[in-house]
Amino acid sequence: MQGKSNLLNKLLSVKVIAVLIAMFMVISYLSFSGTYTTINKDAHSTVVQKVYTSQSTKSKSLGTLNKNQNIYVYGQQNSWYQVKIGSKKGWIPTKNVKMGKYVAPPVKVNKDGHSAIDQKVYTSQNTKGKTLGSIKKNQNVYIYASQNGWYQIGYGKTKGWVIAKNVKIGKYVPPAVKVNKDGHMISDQRVYTSQNTKGKSLGTLKKNQNVYVYASQNGWYQVGYGKTKGWVIAKYVKMGKYVAPKPSNPSTGGSVNGWVAPVLKSSWSSNHATNLATLKNELGFRDDGSKYSLPEYPGAMYVIERSPDSPYEVDLTWKFWTSKSLPTSYRIPIVSKELFKLYFGSDANRVWNYFNSNDIPDTFTANGRTVKAGFDATTGTVYLKVGRK
Repeated sequence: MQGKSNLLNKLLSVKVIAVLIAMFMVISYLSFSGTYTTINKDAHSTVVQKVYTSQSTKSKSLGTLNKNQNIYVYGQQNSWYQVKIGSKKGWIPTKNVKMGKYVAPPVKVNKDGHSAIDQKVYTSQNTKGKTLGSIKKNQNVYIYASQNGWYQIGYGKTKGWVIAKNVKIGKYVPPAVKVNKDGHMISDQRVYTSQNTKGKSLGTLKKNQNVYVYASQNGWYQVGYGKTKGWVIAKYVKMGKYVAPKPSNPSTGGSVNGWVAPVLKSSWSSNHATNLATLKNELGFRDDGSKYSLPEYPGAMYVIERSPDSPYEVDLTWKFWTSKSLPTSYRIPIVSKELFKLYFGSDANRVWNYFNSNDIPDTFTANGRTVKAGFDATTGTVYLKVGRK
């Protein structure tokens, strides 16, 4: 009986000790684990960090958060936040989390753009916020910065925000409008490969030179230039072909201010020197007979002999046909008609009309000669390459 009593006492002692140990562990756990506080707010990670299954960096990892990655915080216990990663919940240290969604800092843009739609301009990045006004579709704007899917733009004397996806970079350029009409230049102008005076130049068009206008766009005309097309500033082009004013008096053989209009008397010779002598003696050409000058403009026309192996006999060149700035330029059409008689005979009037209407064919035949016409942009001269008879 005494033995059973001792055994019972021992068993009770073991149970008491077990209960005490269990109570100590619960108390220790509660004092260690702290209280769970519900948060339910947006936040973002301040570093690259792992998400753990428990409040221990030695526990299993559920994945990794990037720096500035937005997260949702469910609650806090001790120095840990419970967050969601994928479809699971895990734990990260509170020191590596900042409350509030991450908002990227503004990025400078400083470029022209235009609105892709009609839209409002806001004082902040919020479509429910205060509006400054509206901008229309295709309205040009200046973009200062980009942030969080928004563009900061100039609006009047202030700045505002518009949704970035509704803005395109670059100024709005209206679509080209077909013209398909003849025109002519009202001043000497360069022809460009694009609508930019700082871009590549194809060459130069002279004042009164006829052009074909294909299209109009953004203050520019697309015109034909040789075998290609180029752009000229529209305000320097006038619609309609240029029609040269009729030469002033005197007519052939008449006189004005002491100048007598020359009359060709001789015929063409197969000897080039003889022809030059005719031009000098009868039409007033100078030097060896190859150069015609005005009192205020030396070298207005030239007759240039070609080499014997060339299919062309001479080149005839003009700096201009008439010019308002040169009082005696009326002489050029008159002398040219006599010059054409020497080389083109009975076809002289037809060739003269080509020039006087500023509508010279690229190639034509006159008096049995093949003639090639063109404009030399480097020297600013119109030329005729006169074929041999």
